[in-house]
Amino acid sequence: MSGSSCEYVAEVFTALSHPKRLVIVELLLTGPKTVTEIAESLGVPQPVASQHLRVLRDAGLVEPERGGRRRIYRLTTGRVVELCRLARELVALKAERMGAAVAKSP
Repeated sequence: MSGSSCEYVAEVFTALSHPKRLVIVELLLTGPKTVTEIAESLGVPQPVASQHLRVLRDAGLVEPERGGRRRIYRLTTGRVVELCRLARELVALKAERMGAAVAKSP
């Protein structure tokens, strides 16, 4: 992987490193959402949701489209869905290992 490729991969993982941004991606897995819908789901003011969306947009994970006076965000590609699926699998594997370790301890 070239240096610029590594930088882009790091940018993507940095964008996904905040729990609120992960929730946004999970929300968008079900379909496009307005900034207002995302803010309400997160329980944050709209400007905070917009900041998180900007980070995800800059990393190429989401894109806005105009819906009248509102911006509607969606995932840019099905590959983001695949990345989320892989992340869930890693979390499940870790949970299994931790459960096995707890079961083995006296």
